[in-house]
Amino acid sequence: MGYADNMRILGNISCGMGSLATYFQNKADGVNSSVAANNMIGNFMNGALRNEAGYYAYKDFGLRGVNDINIAYGYGDAQKNTAATLGILGVVTPQLFFNSFNYNTMYTQTFGMPYMGLGMMGMGGYLC
Repeated sequence: MGYADNMRILGNISCGMGSLATYFQNKADGVNSSVAANNMIGNFMNGALRNEAGYYAYKDFGLRGVNDINIAYGYGDAQKNTAATLGILGVVTPQLFFNSFNYNTMYTQTFGMPYMGLGMMGMGGYLC
């Protein structure tokens, strides 16, 4: 196991503990159980996706910045999730834009229309 695997595992543990802490804080503040559980699940899913982004950013591009952002901002509430997600987008977007654009598919004809390859954003492409 390397750096990326360790950071994924430790990040998911931290994410789960932060989400549980927020759940118990919501319950202590008198929030309805279903709302508190929904918040906990949303916080955990956001953190797990951020950890996956960190894993693949390091594995595919060698970027440690995503994991550093996850460590710096933490997990478990909306403010931390928003700040960390925006920070991750700021780190990853230039890398995706400049390294993932497939120039070979830019002018391939599909159904008589030029095909614009937009694999850089995970969209696969669209017909002009």
